[in-house]
Amino acid sequence: MALSTLRILRLFLATLIFLIMGAVFYEIVTISPQQQIRKYDEANINHMKYGLFNINTWKEKMTEIVIAEIEDFEISGNNKSDLKQHVESQLSTLIDKVDQQVRQTNKGSTSGWLKQKFIDAVVDVKDIKQGIPNYANSIVEEMTKEDSQKKLKEVIKGRVENYLDQTFEKVDLKEVRSIIKRTGKKNKKQAMAYLKDNVDKENTRLFLLTWFLIGLSGGLFLVSGYHRRTLPPFYFLLCSLSLLMLVYAGVTCPMIDMDAKITHFSFSLLGHKVQFLNQVVYFQSKSIVDVFWILMADPTIQMKTVGILMIAFSIVFPLIKMISSILYYYNFLNSRKRWLVKFFVLKSGKWSMTDVQIVAIMMAYIGFNGMVTSQFNTLRETIPQFELISTNGTKLQIGFYIFLAYVVLSMILAGLIAKKMPRDHHDEPSVDVAQRSA
Repeated sequence: MALSTLRILRLFLATLIFLIMGAVFYEIVTISPQQQIRKYDEANINHMKYGLFNINTWKEKMTEIVIAEIEDFEISGNNKSDLKQHVESQLSTLIDKVDQQVRQTNKGSTSGWLKQKFIDAVVDVKDIKQGIPNYANSIVEEMTKEDSQKKLKEVIKGRVENYLDQTFEKVDLKEVRSIIKRTGKKNKKQAMAYLKDNVDKENTRLFLLTWFLIGLSGGLFLVSGYHRRTLPPFYFLLCSLSLLMLVYAGVTCPMIDMDAKITHFSFSLLGHKVQFLNQVVYFQSKSIVDVFWILMADPTIQMKTVGILMIAFSIVFPLIKMISSILYYYNFLNSRKRWLVKFFVLKSGKWSMTDVQIVAIMMAYIGFNGMVTSQFNTLRETIPQFELISTNGTKLQIGFYIFLAYVVLSMILAGLIAKKMPRDHHDEPSVDVAQRSA
């Protein structure tokens, strides 16, 4: 009686774990594509082509600095004396030019000669120049009045803005406007803040769900494998379906995010700090399926071959192995004696290439990580006058860990079948196996 109760409890526990797994699996495969879109939106709206490499952005920052300098400018003290000297010099030059222009105009005719004689008799240029200091004082005094300075600043700002308006770069902002529209925000700044907040929250949530899914699958295999005799059919079915969930999530969810950005770039200009924040240099977030379609779209036969091999060892091979396990377990049409079925169930682990695939992803992660870090360090050493803080956000994503869990658990299932299932010459009838209760 106690043994029967324990079996019922174990059956109930396995069923409950599987149902929770299904709910978590559905949540992951539903959220992951949406999160992938948000990540690309965040990367695109922060891309350096709209910031650090955009003339219009530089123009805006330069305009702010020049306008601020104009607003801060006041005529007083030393600059008042300098301004007076400059005005005197300009007045002297102006008087000389006017005198030369008049003489040149009156030259070459009798009437002009008479006019010039009259001007020389009435006007003495030297006397006019003697009054330059007084004229300069009057001009400077007028310029130092608050209203005059305000009007002068407005004139200068207008001219500066007019010159800067003539400097621009045509940039296609359709993508940025589309992202802002998708976020439902009013401007780029609000959209950037919204995306950053949501990407961080959803990423944390996805990883928690992933660890929960992997923990549940491990728990299911632990409960299912706790038998001295052959793995019961019901538990075998639950384990097989859980592996299908893992392999589906593993190949459809992103495995790696390659993210290189300049977090902080700044320098000082006229006492003002010019800075650019979160400038994305490169970003890619791809699953196995995404990479497959990219490779198949490539016109070269080499890339297509790589794509076919990748999808064969990550999707086709696991499915064949799963089908073979079912045939072997139930001994359908005497499948346990067929070498192909036995190969996929008992010996295919060493040929599945999943370990090679995982190592390749790890090497890609390490290689890209090192390359980006090295390049940013070189850039920082080349331009020490600039304050440059770079971030290498390359990370392994949930698809990698889920697929790794599938690889490990599929080996465990093969071991359970191999150790607890009767072998060739001791095979039990398939009907007997199928009728065993949990």
